[in-house]
Parts: sequence; structure tokens; C-alpha cells
Amino acid sequence: MSTPSSDNDEPQPRSRDLRDSTLGRIAVIAVVLAVAGVSARACGGGGNDALSKEEAIAAAEDVAIIKGENVLVRYLNQGIPPRGTWIVSFYTGPPRKPITSQTILVDAETGQIVDDGR
Repeated sequence: MSTPSSDNDEPQPRSRDLRDSTLGRIAVIAVVLAVAGVSARACGGGGNDALSKEEAIAAAEDVAIIKGENVLVRYLNQGIPPRGTWIVSFYTGPPRKPITSQTILVDAETGQIVDDGR
């Protein structure tokens, strides 16, 4: 008596997994890149900062004790969720070894002084 499997002596073709196909690999890479892009956007914070570098310097000059032309400005995201902060440093002397310095933190969204460095 013949059975359905004995009629056909060739092996059944193996079904290809999604990971084995080129299109499947491309799809997986695209999904990983999309997730990475969305999470980087979410963790990067802002983009809605109202204050420019020059405006942060002007706001910090109003409360600075040290007057001079030597200014170092940096931008930093602080906290969870991240909030933009301008770090404005006024100093006298050479940049590598200043004689006196004052660091003022300016909120990048509102322009308010967070810390006046006193």
C-alpha cells in the first residue's frame, strides 16, 4: 500500500526563515535604525531652546563680577528629561591657568540665571 509520503521520494524544500533572506535582513536593519533614531531624538532633548550663545553671554554679563573679554561658553543638556543650559565662564589671565574665574549657568529656554557662580 502506498502512503502520501512514499509517492514522492525527494526531500521537502525547507521553508526559509525571514532572517535567512536578504529582504528580511534589510528589514531588520531598517527597524533597528528606526528605533535607534527615535530613541536618540527623544534622549537628545530640546531643539526648542530660545537662547542663542550670544544672548546667553549677554544675560550672564549682567550678573558677572569679573569683567573682561575672556569668555568661555559651553552648552550642556542637564537632567531627566534633558534641559539645555549655557555654561558661561568669565576669567582673567591665560586660558589654561586663569587667575580668577566665575562660571554662570543660564537656562537655554527661559534665559534665567540658574547659578551665578558666587
